Amino acid sequence: LKALCEALISNKTVHSLYIRGNSIGADLTHYLADLLKMNKTLMSLDLWENSIDHHGAAVIADALKANTSLRNLY
Repeated sequence: LKALCEALISNKTVHSLYIRGNSIGADLTHYLADLLKMNKTLMSLDLWENSIDHHGAAVIADALKANTSLRNLY
């Protein structure tokens, strides 16, 4: 997940990212947070069926404060 998020930080073409059912837990959400804070083109992110608890959700929610492009979060 780290490598994927790092690669997508400067992405200008990918608009949707589906990482459903990948056992992503709260310990990995900081990579997603960095992506969400810096990426300006991602419009849809599907995190369904992962292991993100309320701590991880809080990390993502905080990152969304700086994001202006994301329209759909699943």
